[in-house]
Amino acid sequence: MFKKINCKYFTPFFLVTFYFLPKFTLAVSSITNPIQGFSTLAEFLEAIIKAITYLAIPFIVLAFIYSGFLFIKSQGSMEDIKKAKKALVTTTLATLIILGSNVILQIVTATTNQLLN
Repeated sequence: MFKKINCKYFTPFFLVTFYFLPKFTLAVSSITNPIQGFSTLAEFLEAIIKAITYLAIPFIVLAFIYSGFLFIKSQGSMEDIKKAKKALVTTTLATLIILGSNVILQIVTATTNQLLN
């Protein structure tokens, strides 16, 4: 059921993993910030959210156009109208979340700053 472990390969792996590797990782005297230009996590997250928002705006517009196309294509069919309404509601909620994410970040940042001070 279980294979016997070959000690020829296990012993060097064990030594490297549990003896030498921690010595190399603890030898680092200082860790530099790989993300330069942002002093706090909130500034970094704000930049990411701003970039995602700018990239998402064309897709949001296309999603609203597609929802309108579904309404036109339905031609009174209740089944297709339900699909079009679902697409419109989903697009609207996604838009509110994407555009409101910066507000949510500001609220969380202000709250944590109040708790820390």
